[in-house]
Amino acid sequence: MLKSVDVVIGYRTYVRYVREVLPSDVEVREYGMREERERAVEAVKLASEGRKVAVVSGGDPGVYGMAGLVLSVAEREGVEVEVIPGVTAACAAAALLGAPLMLDFAVVSLSDHLVPLGEILERVRAALESDFVLVVYNPSSSERRHAFRAFLDVLEESVEPERPVGIVRDAYRERQRVVVTRVGELRSLEDLVDMRSIIIVGSSRTKVVGDRLVTERGYSSSRTGRNSSE
Repeated sequence: MLKSVDVVIGYRTYVRYVREVLPSDVEVREYGMREERERAVEAVKLASEGRKVAVVSGGDPGVYGMAGLVLSVAEREGVEVEVIPGVTAACAAAALLGAPLMLDFAVVSLSDHLVPLGEILERVRAALESDFVLVVYNPSSSERRHAFRAFLDVLEESVEPERPVGIVRDAYRERQRVVVTRVGELRSLEDLVDMRSIIIVGSSRTKVVGDRLVTERGYSSSRTGRNSSE
């Protein structure tokens, strides 16, 4: 797909990940953080001029990515958009941690740039009270330590200290780090948590199996064999 486009647009870090597969004649336009609308508007403008444009997004473009914004801008201009699926961070982190997403789970982002922190924390509390496995995107940054600490306050109020937690930083990248810990130890690992990290908080059914997290589905021994391919 990327080898057949005229222009690639994206956040500079994501563009760098794909540069090595781009033909030499593909034009590349890099943007900084929080320039999402500018990227979408420029991509649609170029496409409306007849150029084939790829907007590069991290993970899956439809999960905290660029797909929604590009589609909204393109609709007004009558430009056709194809969304190419990717591997979202929840699935990448889960694979490295074992199998924590085997039952119902919820996903939240702790970034409060677009959503008030109070609203985010309400969602966190509701997910934990409903005993969902909880996947946390954008847990912290140099500007948002307050959000992570507020999340920890809610987490410690809602579940027991021994509840299993996984942290994955830079999944499938050169500096990848995978940590299996507990809720009671998470506050001491704050320096490991940033925008490149994913946190997965287990449910009451999540167990530590060796060095992995597994959320048990409750298969009986008589059915396990028949359903082993699910």
